[in-house]
Amino acid sequence: MPDSERITTMKLSSQSRDRIRSLSTTNETLEGTVIRAIELLERQEFWARAAAATSTGDQQAHDAAIDAWMDRLE
Repeated sequence: MPDSERITTMKLSSQSRDRIRSLSTTNETLEGTVIRAIELLERQEFWARAAAATSTGDQQAHDAAIDAWMDRLE
């Protein structure tokens, strides 16, 4: 069996299991709900890092260099 298909068990409290289940869409497995939650968190963290990067001086210098290059094209 490939590693990607290996199954493991996670011990959760009934309360945590019920919280995950409450987030499930119709006919979605608990695993599907967990994967969807992880993907949403990863997307949120990606955009948070991107927003932080655009507020730095490095990004401003980069933008200024691109603007200068674009101005020379005119």
